[in-house]
Amino acid sequence: MASWLAVAFQLDDHLDTQPDIDHRSLLSGLASAVSGSNPARGGCLETPSGLLSAFSDLYEMTTHSMAAPVRERFAGQVQEYLQALATECRQRRLRIVPSERDYIRMRRTVGAVREAAEVADHFEGQSLPDHLFTHPWHQQLLDAAADVVGWRNDLASWHQEATGGEVHNLVLVLAHTTGCSPEHAADQVRQRLRRRAHQLEALASRPPHPGLAHRAAGMRQWAKGYRRWSADTGRY
Repeated sequence: MASWLAVAFQLDDHLDTQPDIDHRSLLSGLASAVSGSNPARGGCLETPSGLLSAFSDLYEMTTHSMAAPVRERFAGQVQEYLQALATECRQRRLRIVPSERDYIRMRRTVGAVREAAEVADHFEGQSLPDHLFTHPWHQQLLDAAADVVGWRNDLASWHQEATGGEVHNLVLVLAHTTGCSPEHAADQVRQRLRRRAHQLEALASRPPHPGLAHRAAGMRQWAKGYRRWSADTGRY
């Protein structure tokens, strides 16, 4: 899991800090690795070739022992993640601010909570069958966890991202769409975050199936761990 987080953070930084560059070649290469192609390898993690190499190796290492249905599901999740990153890159390059609804949907995808849950389950020997993974309670739980973590990240980073011209942040999206100040928008996001955290806790307190109990505990841990990390990190 730590390796996936390292690659995800590096990829995020690479895309965010070069908003005027067309990153389609890099993202296409990453998508090819998921579909079974072998991109060129080599280079350090800070370079596109290094990111391709690290991602390809990590994807292969993670999926080679997955059961076929889980591997197929995970591949679909990663492809959706890469497509959302591509949309972000295009909007960033063209200075397009997404609507609030589109942003929240996209934020859930680039937050990669489903992929993270899938990887954790696999290495712990607890991969979910499709009927549990697609259960409405489970999907609602994942969305709530993604919102709590993503919105907390947006609150922590909006000053830095506004300075760098970033548009993909709930605080900045609300400020743009409502015409209010970023500070007022941040207050709105804090209120939403408190409500969403309560919804996450309510969902996690009543898993509908014994096979989903570990997911309820895991999403609680994920949200609480991210809260502690965001308070201590010097990243923002």
